[in-house]
Amino acid sequence: LAGSPRVPAVRATQVYTRVTVDPRVCGEALQTRLATATERLLQRSESDAPYTYFAPPAWRSLPSDATLLRTLGLPTSTPVERATLERVFQGMAFVDPPGDLADAHRVARVNLLVSTLRAQLTDITVYRVGSVQVRVFILGRTRCGTVAGLETLVIET
Repeated sequence: LAGSPRVPAVRATQVYTRVTVDPRVCGEALQTRLATATERLLQRSESDAPYTYFAPPAWRSLPSDATLLRTLGLPTSTPVERATLERVFQGMAFVDPPGDLADAHRVARVNLLVSTLRAQLTDITVYRVGSVQVRVFILGRTRCGTVAGLETLVIET
């Protein structure tokens, strides 16, 4: 019996995900790594949107705001804001109430995603495009000299 002198009780209060640092990858291997890191993880907002892989084939450097808008087919008057990874995951990296295993699992998934992004991409830049329905692009340089990352949606009312 749990709690008896012979068998101690165990309570799970934290969830950890093992992250191994592998060499940087690109192409389909990067897409697979990011898909694994975002599996069952939604961007918290009114939309709870998934993350999708984003890699324009012609980009060899991080885009200017105008290049990003042109690629997306949006007017040049569309607002573009740069942000940090911390801002993207604001509100997703805490457990409330303490001991909530679903929240603890989500926090572990967010930490895995951030670790994966930092391990696989350099010069990570976050672009927030639009207002109210904000498309968020987390982009960086790959080992192959291209630009890739993730896209998601945040609803801000």
